[in-house]
Amino acid sequence: MLNLNSIGSNTQTINIHIISSLGSGRRSFKDRFIKNTFSFETNKSYCNNEDYKNILIDNCEYKITLDFHLLLHRNMIIVDRYFKSDSGVLVLVDLTSTKVFEVLENIFSAINRICDKGAYVCVVGTKADLVELRKITSEEVLEFIKKFEVSYVECSSLTGFGVNECILFMARSIIKKY
Repeated sequence: MLNLNSIGSNTQTINIHIISSLGSGRRSFKDRFIKNTFSFETNKSYCNNEDYKNILIDNCEYKITLDFHLLLHRNMIIVDRYFKSDSGVLVLVDLTSTKVFEVLENIFSAINRICDKGAYVCVVGTKADLVELRKITSEEVLEFIKKFEVSYVECSSLTGFGVNECILFMARSIIKKY
């Protein structure tokens, strides 16, 4: 049985929490998914606490909500509630940063404290289009996250590559589970 919030006669809500560090492209990721746009503005640190988009998945309508949380430093995350097992967690990491593994360690330390064990978690490598600036390979990330037993995808908010697919992958995983 799908344990998601009903918001209408045929629409259900799927909550996806997005945890990221500064510079990971969370605002661009949100804008690409919600509005299908990309802005080159440099001051993009602010995200609305919750944004949503209605989409069809397998002929059913779902309201996909994106709830943003920022990793401040070490394992401190701004969070106003416990993440339940019927939601998903996307962990955005900047593939052009040398601190990816440090960020992942800190985020997973926090996730273990604030998430139900059943919450679905996926690491998302952002800025995949910046091949010449990339500091971390897909293979390195995959090897590192084995110990966390989570999924991994890559995307580019600039080109749109993988953003919608990432959300759909997460939504389908949650639907399948419930």
